[in-house]
Amino acid sequence: MIVKINRIVEPPSYIFDANGFLVGTCNNYLELNDVCIQIMKLGVEGYTLEYEGNLYPIEKNGRIYYKGKPEIYPTYGHQMEIIMGF
Repeated sequence: MIVKINRIVEPPSYIFDANGFLVGTCNNYLELNDVCIQIMKLGVEGYTLEYEGNLYPIEKNGRIYYKGKPEIYPTYGHQMEIIMGF
């Protein structure tokens, strides 16, 4: 059996500033983490993430508020569960 590289594409997420203007699009979890780190370092407030039609506030500490909403970019978590044997 030969190992192959699968192209795994997840839905984009959109970042909005405190005024509701689109800042940009994140295409994966690493890009989203980078945005959250910037928000944390700058200490800015009012940013929102939109993923698959759901809105998630991003707190000024860079954390995304998930309460009662689906997971964002779930593929990584699912893959880690397989690797760890869950």
